[in-house]
Amino acid sequence: MSDSAQQAKAQKKAYDEACKRVLSEREIMAHILKSCTEEFKDCSLLDIAWRYIQGEPSISCMAVDPEAIAPRIESEQTEDKSGAEGTVYYDIRFHAVAPVDGKMIQLIINLEA
Repeated sequence: MSDSAQQAKAQKKAYDEACKRVLSEREIMAHILKSCTEEFKDCSLLDIAWRYIQGEPSISCMAVDPEAIAPRIESEQTEDKSGAEGTVYYDIRFHAVAPVDGKMIQLIINLEA
């Protein structure tokens, strides 16, 4: 691989990591949840960011199973491998609770940069 190709690859990786850091900020995630999900459309951004988003997001460390045909229940520590791509990871994955019909429901959110 040429030096310019290596530099381009390194720049792309740095850009991708920067995008993930920005998207993983609570205030940014709150805007995304409010505008993209039915569960949060009537909630304030402040409540979404500091009340409903739970814990810290996992960034590029949670494995995805791209070859699964049917949904499976697995522990959050499970790594899956794709024959074609090796281990594939979620960009950003986090937990949130949402007020639905007066009850709180648990959600697992996956953001792809």
